[in-house]
Amino acid sequence: KAKELREEARARLAPQVAKLPSIDDLLESERVTVRDMAADYNPYHQGGGDDAAPPNRGKKRLPRFEDRELSLRDLTFVITGTLDSLLRSECEDLIKRHS
Repeated sequence: KAKELREEARARLAPQVAKLPSIDDLLESERVTVRDMAADYNPYHQGGGDDAAPPNRGKKRLPRFEDRELSLRDLTFVITGTLDSLLRSECEDLIKRHS
């Protein structure tokens, strides 16, 4: 009896199953990889720099580099993210003037 029920169910479902796309068609039409999904996401592009206003802009004094001990010469700087009180261009200018 179970075998007859299975055959009857298959016969009733056959027209609907025939309408379904094949697995090969699905794979070709909707090929999405993790790389494709993550293409627009880059953790290093988080909107820092001149795009974001420094939170303490104009609230801090600039350091004085009159003293030779406070010179920025022979130092390497890597400017990243949103700076606390300067725009990126102002920070670059400050470093260039005092090195």
